[in-house]
Amino acid sequence: GEILEYNLRIFNRLGYLVFESNDIAIGWDGYYEDQLSTQGVYIWKVRGSFANGKSFLKSGDVTLIWIK
Repeated sequence: GEILEYNLRIFNRLGYLVFESNDIAIGWDGYYEDQLSTQGVYIWKVRGSFANGKSFLKSGDVTLIWIK
């Protein structure tokens, strides 16, 4: 269904927020304050609601690695 509200947050291993987006079309590119973030595991949390009134809350982890 259509998503009316959306919020994505990415946290580093110390729990600091490194990225936030309220636009489902904009994701994290691995950068924080114009610098590529340290390789490692980051936690993501996403919440929002659908047009039918149902809400969702999901979380997980993503591993950032650099490929040269």
